[in-house]
Amino acid sequence: MVITPLPGFYQTPVVTLDFASLYPSIMRAYNMCFSTLVPSLREAQRAPRQLKWSPETHDIKDPEDEHYPEVRPVRSFDYPEGGKFEYVPTENDVCFVTSKKRVGILPEILEQLLSNRKRVKKLRKQFHEKSMDYAVLDGRQLALKVCANSVYGFTGAGMGYLGEKRIASSVTRVGRGMANHTKWMCEDKYKEYGLRCVYGDTDSVFCELTPSMCDTNCSQADLVKKVDEIGIQMGKFCTQAFLPPNDLEYEKFYYPLLLKGKKRYAGHKFEPGLAPKLDVKGFECVRRDFAPIVSKTQKTVLIKLCKENDIQGAIDYARTIVVQLLENKVPLEDLVMSKKLTRKPEEYKNPAPHTELAKRLQATQPAHIAPKTGDRIDFVIRPGFKGEKTCMRAVTPDDVRKGEASADTRWYLSHQLEAPLRRIFEMIMENASSIFEVTSVQQSATISNPMMRSFVQRTEGQTHQKRERQPITFSKKKKTKLSKPITSYFN
Repeated sequence: MVITPLPGFYQTPVVTLDFASLYPSIMRAYNMCFSTLVPSLREAQRAPRQLKWSPETHDIKDPEDEHYPEVRPVRSFDYPEGGKFEYVPTENDVCFVTSKKRVGILPEILEQLLSNRKRVKKLRKQFHEKSMDYAVLDGRQLALKVCANSVYGFTGAGMGYLGEKRIASSVTRVGRGMANHTKWMCEDKYKEYGLRCVYGDTDSVFCELTPSMCDTNCSQADLVKKVDEIGIQMGKFCTQAFLPPNDLEYEKFYYPLLLKGKKRYAGHKFEPGLAPKLDVKGFECVRRDFAPIVSKTQKTVLIKLCKENDIQGAIDYARTIVVQLLENKVPLEDLVMSKKLTRKPEEYKNPAPHTELAKRLQATQPAHIAPKTGDRIDFVIRPGFKGEKTCMRAVTPDDVRKGEASADTRWYLSHQLEAPLRRIFEMIMENASSIFEVTSVQQSATISNPMMRSFVQRTEGQTHQKRERQPITFSKKKKTKLSKPITSYFN
């Protein structure tokens, strides 16, 4: 993690600045290679001619030629988060011979890969985004990107002839320092406007613009134009602090943005040349290990929040789904979960619902019908006795369709739907728990089996008194006050 995320629902534009091909560019800029590595500053200073340290440029130079840097230590780019860098050299700093002395082999390879990728990306712009030619060229530039990143990857190998991890750790150190220094530069340049960096991860930095920097009440076209201008200006300003070919590009902005944590955010993305769209990272709606009701509901909630900026509409929709679920009015297909049987059911050390269901099906069905290794098992969780494990409560969707079992709607609410939605609403409202508070509901489904019907009524505490739905009043989330250290109260 580079820059600690500040979770929240940001209703002003959040600009994203990205380093183009960060790790390969770092290796080219600082000539990082097995053939240019100097293990420490102490060894660099043992050269035949005593080299001189230059605190202005962070280079080690030949005193006979002040403009001829020979070695550059990478520690000089380890910027602390949120503050200006002040470098103090140490004897253990890893160094690399500069390209003026000797060009490394890996930087030469990377230069060819990245120049070819740049050429392909330029050629790709000549075709429509949905055409076959565009798709082929896009695949080619992605392949070149993977190859370039792999050059950095094998420098982190722990074994073999290339087992020299100091190169990989030097690359990440420089990258971390560049991201932290970008944060300091942006916040320092726009400190009169109150700009702050709310998140940064590997090669991206997220900066929240304030209302004084851009008027959100204007038309969308004017807002996009203004934010694009600020983003381009920020990128060019920060790029000047880094050695070429490092380039900090303005790529896009989010308006609004729901930031939960590291690699977990959702927002309405505005990218130059493309239509605005919802961009989701890390939330359950882009994963497959939950019931469909989770992904469908969460995605709709995110659309209402981030795309339509309708907080009350998102709350009302989530509340409606909760009540419909407990009233058994949700389609069965939205409750069916599916997992792959990767090996024989009896070989699993920890029992799971799909493995226990597979055991029962293999014992009761013919061999040509029963599930086999490699098949996906569809299952629904039924109500259970007190103390019965969840893994023993899996039934097939056909059992529910035939009326031989029912779905445990309260289990789906507490173990599937509630947590993903609560994580979202807790960031925008104080009373998020009220969305999931339901005392009694009226079941609409009927179960043909009398014994199963009475069992469900006992285990769920079912009543036939329909609950009166009352609207949930939105209570805006209060901003958390930063705590002060106790020493601040004393001179």
